[in-house]
Amino acid sequence: MVKNQYIGDNGALYNKLGITNKDDLRDIEYKITIVRIDELMDNKKILNIQKFGFERQQAIHQYLFQDIYDWAGKIRTVPFSKEMGNGLVSVFSDPTAIKSDWVSLEKQTNAFVHAENLSFAQKCEALTDIFIEANHIHPFPEGNGRSLQVFMRQLAQIQGVDLDYNKTSPTEWNMASAVSSIYGELINENDQKYLIPYPPDTKPIKKIFAKIAYLSQENEQIHNELAAAKTHCHKKAEQLDSINQAKFNYYEQHMLKLLNGLADKPRTEAMRNFYENASHDMNGQAFSWVHPLQTPKQQAAEQKQRREQSNTSTDLQQQNNDYDYDR
Repeated sequence: MVKNQYIGDNGALYNKLGITNKDDLRDIEYKITIVRIDELMDNKKILNIQKFGFERQQAIHQYLFQDIYDWAGKIRTVPFSKEMGNGLVSVFSDPTAIKSDWVSLEKQTNAFVHAENLSFAQKCEALTDIFIEANHIHPFPEGNGRSLQVFMRQLAQIQGVDLDYNKTSPTEWNMASAVSSIYGELINENDQKYLIPYPPDTKPIKKIFAKIAYLSQENEQIHNELAAAKTHCHKKAEQLDSINQAKFNYYEQHMLKLLNGLADKPRTEAMRNFYENASHDMNGQAFSWVHPLQTPKQQAAEQKQRREQSNTSTDLQQQNNDYDYDR
């Protein structure tokens, strides 16, 4: 392992508690962070951060380790690698690349947050890909795994997925994480260290995510209710006249935009309620909701209907005039 300034001669990380035995520090650290993790998962408003970028990852790490390390939530300043056993090591992002690597990764997290109609398998695949990249960055001197697990749980919940890390063992998790990105055999030669890289193997971590990820029964029921309400509403919308169809389409698109970025459950419940209420207020060709600010499509539809009504009225008037004349 690369020697760094965060570790004392006895192998323990410098800490606020003054603990110099690394085993004692590890025990205390885990007891404290378990409580902090529960607090974060029970009340996500603690962070007061909406996006899923590096700012959130830093805030999570700072919250978990605020009682233990002065550098909680701060980017490490030294290169970092970790021994895997059997002469193998995993290597993480250089400190100078951490911020830029996270900028690239945030594009993936944002795409996941705003994605619609993903299957459960697609959600698992996206979460795995995000985890692999985030784990490789490893921005902190210690506690990357625990802070990233919290980050991944919060991210997964946006799409209605829960992650149960108890379904895998620490040994299985750590090894799968290590081999998923840059790792290899470390060679010492003439006081120089060289890495003989091995091909990344993402299969073990994908297998683990498939095992620990699940869609709760409650979320599944809500999604089924949404699908039924949407189908029923769209069938009724087909009977509306052109003006009211344009009105409904506007409300539907506007609602989807408003809810974009919400967690899966409240977003799904809101859309279900929207379709149920909209269906209730549709009667034949009529839709009783007030006109919103008109869109170009709606204006065109309304103008077209007015022209048709005007032509019909003119024809009827001509028929009446003809009738009166003949009389």
